[in-house]
Amino acid sequence: MKTIEFEIPKGFTVKETNSEKVILHMIEEPVKEIILSGNLSKEFYRNGDPIPYAYTNDEWEWYGKNRIGCRCAYNNSTDNLNKYGYLYNWYAVNDPRGLASEGWHVPSDEELKVLSGILKKNILFSGYRSNNGNFGSLTYNAYFWSSTEHSSTPAWSLYLSYNSEDVYRFNYVKTNGFSVRCIKD
Repeated sequence: MKTIEFEIPKGFTVKETNSEKVILHMIEEPVKEIILSGNLSKEFYRNGDPIPYAYTNDEWEWYGKNRIGCRCAYNNSTDNLNKYGYLYNWYAVNDPRGLASEGWHVPSDEELKVLSGILKKNILFSGYRSNNGNFGSLTYNAYFWSSTEHSSTPAWSLYLSYNSEDVYRFNYVKTNGFSVRCIKD
């Protein structure tokens, strides 16, 4: 069994951990349980429609400019997909067909802020895909989308680096490709 080390955020206690998830209880009445998924590797929206795959930089840019959700594996590598999950643009995150499975949701900006300590200790540095389609920072940085829009162009996300204990909150353009984790409803 894989050991997961992380700092427990203030106001929470650990119920269960394993290689796929961390389950926390919020210490307040009533007790609220939080279950956090691993990096998503979904190929279909909740309603069964496929999430388009962007292989080339031109395809990635086209989906972004047309505000259409899409996904990719880092450098289109199956090995990277199996280890890190897909990178999604924000339009896939916010698609009304639902990126998260039934009974789960993409965390809001506020929820990501609460979970940032857990993400830092239970992380795969999965890199990103920029709005022009280039890949970067595999094994060095991780970026996670929230479901919260900042304005018409950016949305809120978290950025973590392998060489820093800090967790950064940024509003990045929605056409970037970041990892997604979900919270059980």
